[in-house]
Order: sequence, then C-alpha cells, then structure tokens
Amino acid sequence: MEPVPDPSERLTDPRIIASVVALIRGGPGGDRSAAELDGGPTTLYRIFDSEEQLLYVGVSGRRYLGRFYEHEDDKPWWLEARTIRLTHYSTRRASLEAELFAIQTEHPRFNFLGRGDELDP
Repeated sequence: MEPVPDPSERLTDPRIIASVVALIRGGPGGDRSAAELDGGPTTLYRIFDSEEQLLYVGVSGRRYLGRFYEHEDDKPWWLEARTIRLTHYSTRRASLEAELFAIQTEHPRFNFLGRGDELDP
C-alpha cells in the first residue's frame, strides 16, 4: 500500500481541513512543535478483525509494539484483532496526515477522533 498523500489535497471542506490541522498539531491550541512533527520515522498501523473489517487506525513512533501492549491493556476491541498492517513514514507529520485521512475515508469501527463527526452543528 502506498503512503497516502497530504489529505488537504483531497479534503475541500474548510472545517474538516481546520480539524485535521488542529489534530495533527495536538488538538485545539496545538502544542506539538514543528521539530516534533517533522522528526523521526513513524509507523501507521491498521488493525483488522477476523473478517478483515478495519477496527482501528493509529500512529506510533519506533516502538509500535509497546503501543499494541497498551491497546491490549485498555481497549476491549483488542480481543477482536487478528491482523495488523504497517506503513512506515519518514516523519510524524506524514503519518498523522495519513492516519486522519484513513480515519475519514476507511471508517475504522473504533476511531472516533478525526472522523468529522465532531464538526456537525
């Protein structure tokens, strides 16, 4: 699977674009520095159930296996996980943009932040 291009090229609703930018920067008020966003390789992961239905999309730094242990400890849906697919990116910014685009277009069952639902009036 090819890395997803910048989602702003595909998303045209200004409210969604503003939401994507805010989420990439760390939420409202965005406290992630440009250096943090552009630094280091990062992995986008997709978690599927036994029927290949997408459960969750996430991003982690170099130690993504640790993130899976966290999910195992605190996410009830983890017991449904059967397949994990990884896509590696050279920067955190690129992986976060791909994650948000995937959430909005692939509709994973257990991702809520970034779907666009929070934009409804």
